[in-house]
Formats: sequence, C-alpha cells, structure tokens
Amino acid sequence: MPSWKRLAFYLLINIIVSALTVLTILWIWEKTHPAPQILQNSVATTVQVPSGTSLPNADDLSNTPPPSQSSTLAEDHILVDIDGVFGVGNYELEYVLIRNLSEGSINLFQWHLTNDKGDTFIFPDLTLNKDGAVKLYSKAGINTVIELFWGSQNTLWSSGYIAALLDNNGNVRATYKIP
Repeated sequence: MPSWKRLAFYLLINIIVSALTVLTILWIWEKTHPAPQILQNSVATTVQVPSGTSLPNADDLSNTPPPSQSSTLAEDHILVDIDGVFGVGNYELEYVLIRNLSEGSINLFQWHLTNDKGDTFIFPDLTLNKDGAVKLYSKAGINTVIELFWGSQNTLWSSGYIAALLDNNGNVRATYKIP
C-alpha cells in the first residue's frame, strides 16, 4: 500500500477513535452530572424604590417562607457574603455572586438586593445550602437553583456602586462596593 494511502487510513482510524472517545466521555459526564433543576413558580420581581425611601420590613411583606423551607439557622448565625459583581457594564455578563458562609442552609425568600439607584431584586423561594452560591444576572433568563435573573433591560452596576443584601426583616446582611 502506498505511503499516502497508509497515512490516510491511519488518519481516518484516529478520527473515528477520537470521536468515539469524546462521545463516551460526554455520555459519562451527562450521567454523573445532571442538569440544574429549574425553580418552579419562582418569578422574581423588580421593584423601583425612589431615592431616600427605605425598603419594607417584614411586617409589610405579605408572604413568608413556607415552614419546611425556612432557614435552619438562628438569626445571629446567618453569614452571607457578596463575593463580587462581575462583568460590570456588560449586559450579557453582569452578575452578582452571593455565597452562604453559614454552617447550615439559608432560605433567601423575600430577601432584597439593591443598588445605589434604588433598583431592587426580591429573591424567590430559594434555599442556599452550606457553602452554596447563587449568581444573580442583570439580564432576563430562566431561574435555576444556581442562577437567578433580574430581568433588567440594561446594566445595573457601575464602578463605585454599593450592592446591599437585606434579609426579609430588612437587616443588611452583606454589602459590596464595586471597585
């Protein structure tokens, strides 16, 4: 067999083996890493709060978390952090990363994230497990257990802005100043 035919044969075998290997790895990955669950009945709302107006306290909120979904921690043991605001000014990439630093799970139902302009996001019924995190994108999308979508028509964050996370009682739980 001429050398170019032999080379073509080995290249074809290599392509077939490589394709089968990739497909096998993807199949194994899909079986061991299921897709994130979609949150049911979790339409997040955006509220415009005029400057100088305080957010409502727990008495003003008509909804409270279901007993089975409430936080497993006492109020003084809840530790959350705003890890950062990423992709600032880029509508497709802009998000806030919120992380649970507590020893147990936290239900974020009716918690608020607000910026300096008074734009406020009210969290749906979402439990953030120990060491868990959630990304809150500025853009619209479909909420999952690891990604939430504000549904804004434009970017919400700029350099110098302060992101404030408030619990359902109106207590400030975390702040982050964008560099």
